[in-house]
Amino acid sequence: MVAGEGGAQGIVPYGGSVMPVAIALPISEAERTEARSRSGGACVRCGCTIACFCRAGGEEASPAFLLCPDCMAIIERGGVPAETIARLRDVPVAIQAGLDRSPLLFTVEEQIPDIVFPGGARMTGTYCPITVDARPLLSFRPQPVPGGPIVMSLVLGAVDEEPDLIVKDSEWRPASDAWHFERRGNRYRFSHRSGTALLAFAHRTADEIAIEAMRGVFGNTILEIGERGTLLNNVAVTIPSVRSQLVGVHL
Repeated sequence: MVAGEGGAQGIVPYGGSVMPVAIALPISEAERTEARSRSGGACVRCGCTIACFCRAGGEEASPAFLLCPDCMAIIERGGVPAETIARLRDVPVAIQAGLDRSPLLFTVEEQIPDIVFPGGARMTGTYCPITVDARPLLSFRPQPVPGGPIVMSLVLGAVDEEPDLIVKDSEWRPASDAWHFERRGNRYRFSHRSGTALLAFAHRTADEIAIEAMRGVFGNTILEIGERGTLLNNVAVTIPSVRSQLVGVHL
């Protein structure tokens, strides 16, 4: 599901009843704040903190809530009864005591996680680990509420396309359906169907994220991070370890 697309999607749950669910457009900043609070800052169904603002019932007046792209796709395929959607909206999993938060992007107190790159470089207390041509690609900031979800933003560029802010303040909001997001346990993957743009990382602990692979095209600059190290226009560069530095590395 692409956050930039509107229109209700028909959902045929187990019981046969239909509950349309749509990306919440338009939505004010006040509604966003209320929806985050109501949803516990995460998808009401699975607790993933990368999510879209949605409405149930196909009515603009209905309260907005959060659903991650994976759960939105499941609901669109008709896998969740209408009454379950209503119950999750009213009692989201993120506010339930039994939720295992360890795979999810939640903080311990007001902090941001260490970022570990292939090769071992570690960035501690770094809000923006990497920029390319002065453009922040990946950024984090702590949620004002202790124990809340990490606030993440991500810019990726695919070949023959302008770089896209596909995640803004943890909201999944790509400009086209060419972008895909999935979470499997503690592993997160953001990708473009062309294969030219990707970020994959593992949320190892509440205070550590390990970058596994990253690539993208940013104007005349091609970035690739992975098993071969870090390459900028196919030339090897070094990502240093830093501590308490707002920007980790400019490439």
